[in-house]
Amino acid sequence: MTSALFQISTSTSGYTNIKTLAPTAKEPEWSYRLYTSEELLGDLTVRGMGYPEAEWHFGYLTQADYDAFRAFCAGKSAAVYVVTKTDANTYGTYTANMIWPENVRWQNGKAIDITFKFLKMEAV
Repeated sequence: MTSALFQISTSTSGYTNIKTLAPTAKEPEWSYRLYTSEELLGDLTVRGMGYPEAEWHFGYLTQADYDAFRAFCAGKSAAVYVVTKTDANTYGTYTANMIWPENVRWQNGKAIDITFKFLKMEAV
């Protein structure tokens, strides 16, 4: 699979694959959780609660790649549409709140170990 399958948009049309958006970035390490939290029930079964959430982690982003992602999330968070891998290792399309990393560390002109979180994901 290539990073071209990971996509982002600000509307339901015009998705941009991240390989086009950030051409020097490698495919992100990704995670996906079907539920925000789990609740242990009295019969010792577990109930999943909340919305799905995902993360895209990049070892580094160049300044240009960083700026391209920043265009989708100018503040601490922004409403976006994403196509991302799921726990079934397939791709799903979602609305989500994109959360900008709390701390961005720079080294040699590159943002190092940067992770974008996508919360309150709802299938489109």
